Amino acid sequence: MQVQPTTSFYSHQMEKPEEEKKHSAHILQRYPSKEKQQDLRSKNIRPIFSSYWCGGYRDEGQPIHLNHIPNYIDIVPLGFATLGKDSTIHTNEYLLKNQGEKTLKKWIQQVKKNGQKVLISIGETDSNTFADPNPKILAQNAKKLMHEWDLDGFDFYAEGRELSALKTIIPAMRLALGDKALLSYTCSGRTQEEKEILKAIHSDINWVQTMAYELEFEETTAMAAYYADIVGKEKVLIGVKVGIKICFDSTPLEDCQKLAEWVRQEGFKGMMLFSFDADTKCYTGQKEWSWAGAVDGGLGSNHAAAELSIPIKENPFNSHSLLITGLNEAKEEPEANKETTPMEVDSSTSEPQKRKNNRLSSLASRIARGFSRWCCCCK
Repeated sequence: MQVQPTTSFYSHQMEKPEEEKKHSAHILQRYPSKEKQQDLRSKNIRPIFSSYWCGGYRDEGQPIHLNHIPNYIDIVPLGFATLGKDSTIHTNEYLLKNQGEKTLKKWIQQVKKNGQKVLISIGETDSNTFADPNPKILAQNAKKLMHEWDLDGFDFYAEGRELSALKTIIPAMRLALGDKALLSYTCSGRTQEEKEILKAIHSDINWVQTMAYELEFEETTAMAAYYADIVGKEKVLIGVKVGIKICFDSTPLEDCQKLAEWVRQEGFKGMMLFSFDADTKCYTGQKEWSWAGAVDGGLGSNHAAAELSIPIKENPFNSHSLLITGLNEAKEEPEANKETTPMEVDSSTSEPQKRKNNRLSSLASRIARGFSRWCCCCK
């Protein structure tokens, strides 16, 4: 039976029920040990739900603002900030493309009033890498930014070329920001380099997030188990991705709830969704909040969040009119940066083979772009 929506789109303006207030008090609790997992699960403490916001994907000029965040999402990393060679953190290149700093700061305050936590996600670009800044100076600049924006911490989007530098950057950040700050590491792949990084920083991060979105269920849970062996499952979030029509490395909708249920049953830290501002009918062909609602339901929601609907004017999908973070107008890519074309699949090919081909094509695309693009529709 379908549950009728009980809140408006602007649910951030409404008072949370008492049980959600109790949940908010727990969302940032560091699970102290593996021995405590069963005790915490017996108390029905829900795994955390983290979801990126990438500046507001646009539907004919009507974006999903940060303060439109569903009230069942606990953590929101803002995508993305970049690094300067002078050890500064830049927010204007991507994060502030579609709105001003004053407006974004106001939205952050509205979100935080709900007990939700806000991070800024930092990543590499083609011209600036994690190897460029001085870790101590960068940490002090991060501390200043955290104070000025009233942030709860930082996420490191580890898809790039100089990831080993994070072995010194993240401990320096923890030292400068203190124990209350949240620091997360979003993993790009099971490599020996990354394993060494996680061994070096595991005590300084609150959690790890996976982002191999195109993998099937069994492969995704195997990846989560791999990271759990390094940092403990109490620090692992499984990442899934909204099924944007122009992307083929997204997570099937049916897998999202299944993975969230697995996370809850196995005692993992939680789930990550990339990203809630793309979870609209315009981009997915599904009803609004389909991916977010599936994750929330799998994590053990006690409310009708998955049935919430937002008043966005339906627009026949037109990739030429798509305005997204970091792209104010269509630009030709240099020849070297063009993505590989997804392989053609014969109509008679079986569904498992199609998905396998798509995963291989996705991997080829990541290699071709040097792991420097954050997603296939956001540069």
